[in-house]
Amino acid sequence: MTLKAMLIAGASALALAYAGPAQAATVNYQTIVHSGDEPPPGIFGAFVEFGAPSQRGGSTVFDWAASQDPGVLSAGGVFRSRGLGVETVILAGDLSNQINGNSVNGFLRPEQINDSVVLEGTLTRSGGNEDDIIYRIRGNAFVAVAVAGDAAPGTEGTTFTKFGNGFSIGGETIAFTATTTAEPARLNDTGTIFFPTNDFGIFRNSGSGVELVAFQGDAAPGTGGEVFRDFGAPTVGDTGTTAFRTLTGEPIPTDLNAAIFRDDGTGLDLVVREGDAAPGTDGASFLEFQDPVQNGGTTVFRAQTTEETGTTNDRGIFRDDGAGVELVAFEGDVAPGTSGETFRSFSDPVQSGDTTAFIGTTGESNRRGVFRDSGNGLELVASTGDTAPGTSGVFSNIGGFRVSNTGRTVFEGVLESRRRGLFTTDDDGGLIPLLVAGQLLTIGQGDARTVDHFLFDFSRGVDGDTFAFVAGFTDGSSGVFTAELTPGNANDVSAVPVPAALPLLATALVGLGLVSRRRKRQG
Repeated sequence: MTLKAMLIAGASALALAYAGPAQAATVNYQTIVHSGDEPPPGIFGAFVEFGAPSQRGGSTVFDWAASQDPGVLSAGGVFRSRGLGVETVILAGDLSNQINGNSVNGFLRPEQINDSVVLEGTLTRSGGNEDDIIYRIRGNAFVAVAVAGDAAPGTEGTTFTKFGNGFSIGGETIAFTATTTAEPARLNDTGTIFFPTNDFGIFRNSGSGVELVAFQGDAAPGTGGEVFRDFGAPTVGDTGTTAFRTLTGEPIPTDLNAAIFRDDGTGLDLVVREGDAAPGTDGASFLEFQDPVQNGGTTVFRAQTTEETGTTNDRGIFRDDGAGVELVAFEGDVAPGTSGETFRSFSDPVQSGDTTAFIGTTGESNRRGVFRDSGNGLELVASTGDTAPGTSGVFSNIGGFRVSNTGRTVFEGVLESRRRGLFTTDDDGGLIPLLVAGQLLTIGQGDARTVDHFLFDFSRGVDGDTFAFVAGFTDGSSGVFTAELTPGNANDVSAVPVPAALPLLATALVGLGLVSRRRKRQG
């Protein structure tokens, strides 16, 4: 980085603030890249648009950042910032991106694992055939996670043909569903063919190659002889434990039963099954499950049950930390933080650390709120009708939500005139505004612009107290930014310079001083 660039970067970071009173909790903004900025070497033009970024371990990755040749919009690529400038991860159409002599293209849903980026794309073989691929990029090295056409381990002679939509990561583990060529027809004890189309399963790669988690036709433990018939999307916790929703049945297909399984590396365990008693309810039993969420050793899921005795209540949020399934919230239960309103419906939950969170609707007016349980009982985070901190408005709706690995709940709140904001919790559970449409955001030295909208990907995990987002401004420009929360307990928030910018600016100033002194000596 040149001395001039260091001075600009340091000054830009120091200018990132909007007016607000000094409080115990602060939000530090940093500009990663802004439309009009020059892209890394080898790309012509300037950045013009961005996809929602991910943030993990001080690294910000964003996709579909396009550059503009005169009058032409290029296909773009994936880029990353690790504190000093923006670097290229992969460019569309770059034939130098290769694995074993075959070119790699495409970059769906970039995710981060430690020092590498994981993506889905297409592998073009030397003969011209194209196959699906899940791959990771570490430095300049492209490494295959799983490739269509390769043998599917743990199966009877099948090969991968395609992968499901997306993958799940946790720790060093990447889990995914895959369709394969069909296994040979299996026979029962009397020699009768049963369900010959076993061609779908769940696989994972923890760095030492692909391994099978579960496959159609395999015995489902704990079910009394039933086999796996179908699978939902897998989820992986930060310790590598893989959980999934499935349907099981007799070898000769008859009725299918819903269930959730997990594998912590020592083999498959049944978590819950259709027909099991639903704990914490009045006589209800489980009927159906949504895809679970796994974090650490805890599996969390939304389920439909038979109706409780004398009621029509039949849905709830449940979790299992290894000691058995327990109830988190159920229809008809009184919702905390309300004036006696009861739960009417639930979103799918999220889990991070010890915290389970979900959106619940309550009361006759279907009031919508974010609720969480961090081990001390269920509590309300925010709901429609509440005053939105840092504004003069109230929440008219609650959008996406997530829990960071430090236990903070972050969510999108919709205010009057469909104005949106991004909010999170402080150390005491109060709310802090991270970004609100209409506020000024300084993107560089003396350059403050009005936020019109933002993009934040709630499907990705949130790492620490740093939140990465795209902000679009009223002048049509946009950029990738981070908002780092300095812990505290405040009902309002002030924005201050990014601490990391201080050493950068100091280094630049020292360098400037050395240049000045050298010029004086030469004079």
